[in-house]
Amino acid sequence: MRAFGDGGPADPSCAEAALQKAMVVFWERAEPSRAEPSRAEQGYEGASLADLTEAMGISRKSMYAAYGNKEDLFRLVLQRYTEGPGAYILEALRAPTARPTPSRSCSLATS
Repeated sequence: MRAFGDGGPADPSCAEAALQKAMVVFWERAEPSRAEPSRAEQGYEGASLADLTEAMGISRKSMYAAYGNKEDLFRLVLQRYTEGPGAYILEALRAPTARPTPSRSCSLATS
Protein backbone atom coordinates (compact mmCIF):
# COMPACT_ATOMS: atom_id res chain seq x y z
CA MET A 1 0.00 0.00 0.00
CA ARG A 2 1.07 3.54 -0.56
CA ALA A 3 1.26 6.23 2.06
CA PHE A 4 -2.12 7.31 3.34
CA GLY A 5 -3.35 10.83 3.01
CA ASP A 6 -6.25 13.10 2.08
CA GLY A 7 -8.85 11.31 4.16
CA GLY A 8 -8.03 7.73 3.17
CA PRO A 9 -7.84 4.88 5.68
CA ALA A 10 -5.49 6.36 8.27
CA ASP A 11 -4.54 3.32 10.33
CA PRO A 12 -3.75 -0.30 9.44
CA SER A 13 -7.01 -1.65 10.85
CA CYS A 14 -8.98 0.73 8.62
CA ALA A 15 -6.81 -0.25 5.66
CA GLU A 16 -7.48 -3.95 6.34
CA ALA A 17 -11.21 -3.30 6.65
CA ALA A 18 -11.13 -1.40 3.35
CA LEU A 19 -9.31 -4.28 1.62
CA GLN A 20 -11.87 -6.72 3.01
CA LYS A 21 -14.68 -4.60 1.59
CA ALA A 22 -12.90 -4.37 -1.78
CA MET A 23 -12.55 -8.17 -1.79
CA VAL A 24 -16.31 -8.51 -1.32
CA VAL A 25 -16.94 -6.16 -4.24
CA PHE A 26 -14.55 -8.07 -6.52
CA TRP A 27 -15.94 -11.47 -5.47
CA GLU A 28 -19.65 -10.80 -5.14
CA ARG A 29 -22.24 -11.87 -7.65
CA ALA A 30 -24.07 -8.78 -8.75
CA GLU A 31 -27.70 -8.98 -9.74
CA PRO A 32 -27.87 -8.61 -13.51
CA SER A 33 -30.02 -5.75 -14.71
CA ARG A 34 -31.77 -5.33 -18.02
CA ALA A 35 -29.42 -2.49 -18.87
CA GLU A 36 -26.29 -4.50 -18.00
CA PRO A 37 -27.04 -8.25 -18.19
CA SER A 38 -23.31 -9.02 -18.39
CA ARG A 39 -22.76 -7.83 -14.79
CA ALA A 40 -24.04 -11.11 -13.36
CA GLU A 41 -20.43 -11.82 -12.38
CA GLN A 42 -18.61 -8.97 -10.72
CA GLY A 43 -14.91 -9.83 -10.83
CA TYR A 44 -12.24 -7.37 -11.86
CA GLU A 45 -13.99 -6.16 -14.99
CA GLY A 46 -17.42 -5.80 -13.39
CA ALA A 47 -16.26 -3.96 -10.28
CA SER A 48 -16.38 -0.24 -11.01
CA LEU A 49 -14.34 2.35 -9.15
CA ALA A 50 -17.64 3.75 -7.88
CA ASP A 51 -18.58 0.30 -6.47
CA LEU A 52 -15.18 -0.07 -4.83
CA THR A 53 -14.90 3.39 -3.30
CA GLU A 54 -18.47 3.31 -2.04
CA ALA A 55 -17.97 -0.06 -0.35
CA MET A 56 -14.58 0.96 1.05
CA GLY A 57 -15.94 4.27 2.37
CA ILE A 58 -13.23 6.36 0.71
CA SER A 59 -13.05 8.83 -2.16
CA ARG A 60 -11.60 7.93 -5.53
CA LYS A 61 -8.66 10.25 -4.81
CA SER A 62 -8.02 8.44 -1.51
CA MET A 63 -8.21 5.05 -3.25
CA TYR A 64 -5.54 6.11 -5.75
CA ALA A 65 -3.37 7.66 -3.02
CA ALA A 66 -3.57 4.61 -0.74
CA TYR A 67 -3.70 1.68 -3.15
CA GLY A 68 -2.60 2.93 -6.59
CA ASN A 69 -4.91 2.03 -9.43
CA LYS A 70 -7.67 -0.58 -9.68
CA GLU A 71 -5.22 -3.27 -10.80
CA ASP A 72 -2.92 -2.57 -7.84
CA LEU A 73 -5.91 -2.79 -5.50
CA PHE A 74 -6.99 -6.09 -7.07
CA ARG A 75 -3.48 -7.52 -6.65
CA LEU A 76 -3.46 -6.49 -2.96
CA VAL A 77 -6.86 -8.12 -2.50
CA LEU A 78 -5.63 -11.32 -4.19
CA GLN A 79 -2.53 -11.36 -2.01
CA ARG A 80 -4.64 -10.85 1.11
CA TYR A 81 -6.95 -13.67 0.06
CA THR A 82 -4.16 -16.15 -0.74
CA GLU A 83 -2.45 -15.41 2.58
CA GLY A 84 -5.73 -15.59 4.53
CA PRO A 85 -8.93 -17.41 3.57
CA GLY A 86 -7.42 -19.06 0.47
CA ALA A 87 -4.25 -20.32 2.18
CA TYR A 88 -5.78 -23.76 2.72
CA ILE A 89 -5.81 -24.32 -1.06
CA LEU A 90 -2.01 -24.21 -1.28
CA GLU A 91 -1.70 -26.37 1.82
CA ALA A 92 -4.07 -28.95 0.33
CA LEU A 93 -2.21 -28.98 -2.98
CA ARG A 94 1.13 -29.55 -1.22
CA ALA A 95 -0.22 -32.45 0.87
CA PRO A 96 0.71 -35.92 -0.39
CA THR A 97 -2.84 -37.14 0.09
CA ALA A 98 -6.24 -35.73 0.84
CA ARG A 99 -6.55 -37.90 3.94
CA PRO A 100 -4.10 -38.52 6.72
CA THR A 101 -2.28 -41.85 6.42
CA PRO A 102 -3.08 -44.50 9.07
CA SER A 103 0.29 -43.99 10.77
CA ARG A 104 -0.25 -40.24 10.82
CA SER A 105 -3.74 -40.72 12.23
CA CYS A 106 -2.38 -42.89 15.02
CA SER A 107 0.37 -40.45 15.87
CA LEU A 108 -2.15 -37.63 15.95
CA ALA A 109 -4.40 -39.64 18.24
CA THR A 110 -1.60 -40.41 20.71
CA SER A 111 -0.14 -36.91 20.77
